[in-house]
Amino acid sequence: MYQIQYSCWDPKNFPGFNDHLIQLEKSSKAFLNSKSIFPGKESRCIDSFLHNMEYYYASLYKNRLITGKSQKLVLEQLKKLSLIKVLPPENSRIYALAYKDHISLNPNISPLNRLSKEETDLLIHSHELTHMINKRWLPEASQYCSELYQDPVVKVILHNMGLDISSLKNGFDLVDEVIAQESAERTVYLRKGTSRPPKTVRRDNAIFSCQPYVSNYNLYGEFQEIGTRFARTLDFLHCTKEDSDEEVLRKLTIVAFEGNLVDCIKRELAMHPEKMDSFVILLATMGKVKDSSYSIIGLSKNKGSINVNPYLSPFNKLSAASQK
Repeated sequence: MYQIQYSCWDPKNFPGFNDHLIQLEKSSKAFLNSKSIFPGKESRCIDSFLHNMEYYYASLYKNRLITGKSQKLVLEQLKKLSLIKVLPPENSRIYALAYKDHISLNPNISPLNRLSKEETDLLIHSHELTHMINKRWLPEASQYCSELYQDPVVKVILHNMGLDISSLKNGFDLVDEVIAQESAERTVYLRKGTSRPPKTVRRDNAIFSCQPYVSNYNLYGEFQEIGTRFARTLDFLHCTKEDSDEEVLRKLTIVAFEGNLVDCIKRELAMHPEKMDSFVILLATMGKVKDSSYSIIGLSKNKGSINVNPYLSPFNKLSAASQK
């Protein structure tokens, strides 16, 4: 039976968390044993995930990503995870997937360049757990995109960009990915006890052609800069020019974990309808970047990479203008 690592999970403040981890181990290993002939490595992968789940939840407090308002909401979302699965060998290019009420892991992941095997596992597990938290607001985001698409002006904007409603939904998915990776990076470097490395100039010709971007993420670096620039356009985050990119994403994560992200966006646009056109262009451009990235690893309906450079010029102008 799974042994709790930390003594802080008292039933009063964290109702059901202990029992959930024990039940999650039981159901996951029962499922594994029903599918696998040699479950040794896969079983250890589940053990690692359970320990990392505890550390991740504790790190959200230490990294100031959870507020008193979001504590119970985050816990309830994490408790919706009912099963840990293991990806089959044919999915070797995929690190992990969060789908509905379960997370599927790849037990054969090699260490990333700057991380040990244990730190790499923690990074990936933390990323997927953040997706579980964000599932609280993502359905609302999808519904909001459908509402936006009913507006003839929005349809014209997307048509002129050669895009459709899927780009709006993918834009929110990119926001989800940035929040997931930001939370994961904070968790790993808290464990390492070191500062995150400085950002470096990177290139991804398949997505951005010759246009460089900067990032210090271990994964999904292509999302970091564009997600941060989008977050700076959201007035309700109260970002200042003095805020670091990490602080901007921390503010974004707090609102997302409180479950208010879509409501805050809707209120801001209702108060400032003149911002709607820019918002649609920004969101749809992010959606194009996300779709291009996912197409490379086979997780998009589109095949092959999609160069997004034609969409970046208006994005850069609009996001820069909002900071003046």
